[in-house]
Amino acid sequence: MTRIVFEEVKVSAKRSLTCKTCGKKFSRSKTFSNTINPWNQNLDGSVKTREQVRADVTAEANNWNPMPYCADSCTPKEG
Repeated sequence: MTRIVFEEVKVSAKRSLTCKTCGKKFSRSKTFSNTINPWNQNLDGSVKTREQVRADVTAEANNWNPMPYCADSCTPKEG
């Protein structure tokens, strides 16, 4: 069976926040990714280029809003 591996485009985002409850500073990070493949198309049906995919992933990373807005030490522990 033939295996096809598509090129992956990754962008990392990091946000530094201040807990609204205790005032402690903390950060959250997340990696966003997408592949360059024949199913990743523009509205006109053409396949997206590497630059277009990177722009989409970068826009997603820039719009990311981390939740929760509270430091781990403030969140109640279950158990």
